[in-house]
Parts: sequence; C-alpha cells; structure tokens
Amino acid sequence: MLFRYALTFFVIFVGIGVGNIVHIDSNPVEKMMLFVLGAIFLLTRKIRWDILVLIALMLLMTLISALLSSYYNLSFNRYMRSAFSLSATFLLLAGEPTKKDRDTIVRLLAALPVMMIVVGSLYQVAGIRPLFYVDFLGAPRLQGTSIPAGLGTAGYLGSVAAMLGAAFLNKKVYLPLAFVNLIILVLSAARMPLALAVAICGYVYFIMVNRSFLMRAASVGAVIPAAAGFVLLFGESILTRFGSESLSGRDLIWEALQRVVDAYPYFGIGLGHQILVIPGDVAFLARTMAAHNEYLRITVETGYVGATAIFALLAIMCLAIWLRPATGRNFAFLLMCLSFFVYCSTDNAISSTTTPLMLVLASFAFSYRRQTVIRGRPTAQPVKAASVIGPATEPKLR
Repeated sequence: MLFRYALTFFVIFVGIGVGNIVHIDSNPVEKMMLFVLGAIFLLTRKIRWDILVLIALMLLMTLISALLSSYYNLSFNRYMRSAFSLSATFLLLAGEPTKKDRDTIVRLLAALPVMMIVVGSLYQVAGIRPLFYVDFLGAPRLQGTSIPAGLGTAGYLGSVAAMLGAAFLNKKVYLPLAFVNLIILVLSAARMPLALAVAICGYVYFIMVNRSFLMRAASVGAVIPAAAGFVLLFGESILTRFGSESLSGRDLIWEALQRVVDAYPYFGIGLGHQILVIPGDVAFLARTMAAHNEYLRITVETGYVGATAIFALLAIMCLAIWLRPATGRNFAFLLMCLSFFVYCSTDNAISSTTTPLMLVLASFAFSYRRQTVIRGRPTAQPVKAASVIGPATEPKLR
C-alpha cells in the first residue's frame, strides 16, 4: 500500500510540472523521489536478485571507467551524484510487482498526459505559462505542464499504458483514453515517441485487445477518416514539424561530443561530465547542453568499453525479466523494451525520470506476481505457460 501511495505521489508531482512553474531543474528532486520509490518497492516486495546484481555491475563498470579515465577535470563528487541518479533509474526493475502494482501503474500513466493538459490549461488561464509552445519552425506544439518533448514522453507512456489497460482492465474505458493520449502525442509533435507509441499500441490492439478479423477491419476503416479530419484541423502546423528534417541543433552537439569520444575513446571522461565539454557557442545555438543521444552520452562519459558493458547489462536485465515464467515470453514486452532502446538514440532517455518508466511498465504489466488459492489460502505463484502473442493468463482458482 505504501509503495502505491508513493508511486501515485511521484506521478502527480511529475504531472503538475513543479519545476516548470518555479523555473528550476526538477530532475534531481525527481531522481531522489524515484530512488526513495525504488527503495520502498524493494523493501516491500520480493527482490529479484539477478536484476539487482546486474544494476550493481552496471555501477561497477562506471566506477572502473572513471578510475581508468585520463580526463584531467574528472570530479568524483559529480560522478557519485550521476551514479546515484543511474541507480535510481532502474531500481523498480529489481522487485516482483503484484497485480495491484500493475493496475496502479497502468492507471497512473494512462492518466498522466490528460492530467498534464488539464493542469496546463489551468496554468494558462491563471497566466502562469502557455499551454502551447511555438518552436523555431513556427509550429505550435502542445506542452501542457512540461515542454513539448516532456509531454511527448508522457504521451508515449500514456498511450501504451492505456492500451494495456484496454487489454487487462476495461476495454470501454481505456481504449478511448489510448486514442486521446495518441492525439495529445500528435499535438506535442514529438516525432520518435509518436512512431514508437503507434507501433506498440497497434500491436497490443490487434493482438491482445481485438482478435476479431471483422472488428480489426472496421477499426482500420474508422481510423482513416478520423485521421483525415484531424489533418484538416491541425495538419498545417503539425505537418510543418513532422516534415522538417531539422535536428534542432542536435547535430552540432553530436559533432562536438564525437570529438570528445575520439580524444577519450576507451574509458571516457567520467559519468556525469558530458555537460562540461559542450562548447558555449554550440550550447547557445542548440539551446541545450543535453546530448539527446544516450549511446553517445554514455560513450563520452564511460568510453566504448563502459558504454558497451552498460547497454549490454541493460539488455540482459530486460531479457532476464522476459524469460521469467510469469512473463509468458510475451512479444509486447520485448517491443516495449526495444522502443526504449530506440528512444535512447534520439533523446535523453536514461537521464530522464519518466522515459525509463516504459521498462517499468513492461515489467509490471507482464511479470507481476500471480495469485492462486491452495486449500483456501492465497499463495503467490508464477504462471508457467502463456501465449507468446497474447497477455499472460491468470491461473484459475481451485
């Protein structure tokens, strides 16, 4: 119960966008909250020791890279803060969730985009901040209580969570909510999150939610005119954004960081030090110092040796969870995890406090601890068999 209250508080805190209202970087606060949330989770749930060991190995690899780095300006204070942040990101994968945990995270994440729009609308009415942001292309982008990219991440999580809610909880409630979240995602004009969300939602809908051929055909027939109407209403500004080949200055950052990689190829410059090596003129033109590419950032900070080990360990974490009997080796789980790895190539997915929740959502949705009844007493047991293409089934009560 304590964990679910803490999870609810964390999602609401993210949803109301406190940092954007008081104009501070709320990421350290959210990371601290995420660490506390992970600690509560591990103290109240069965620990997955294999995942915890993999997280420890990941942190050990960052330490080895820092110790072997030849970067002259390496700060172990900065390293420790970044290592703490990294550990907080994945702690929620190191415990066995319950069915109530699954239902809670699905409901919270499915409601997150709508919450951000509702609260953001109130902020605009109160004159605190605008609901829309006009980018350098002149395209208005919905931002809610965050920035367009932040709302895009919420839409990515929310649309997938709502579609899983339609598969597991209530089709009549969550299916329309998934559609609303996808519209919010489109209006945020976040390109990669939209592509990933559509792919996952399409799979979950056609394989897990709606298995009737006639209903599938009818769904496709209904989406086409709806999409056409949407383009007529919002098409000009949105298509300006989606049709642009601009990288919003990220290419400048990537070129600068690649030069650092070439200078420190094996062990990098130390975890957390990437923002120190962005030239001032590049940061000014790109309006950010963030890498917007986690593969490149991690390589800059830990070198090719460290980055290879870290992403390999993260992939092994996902595979270890997927191979557990309770997960049923559901392909949707792999698709959700794969989307996170793709997201890492275009945004700050690992350093974000919300984007890694896609991995948490996948873990909670498919590997939660099932309940059966033996001689009138409830006992948690994993399911030994489940459809590869459908949701894991609940054991029958005896």
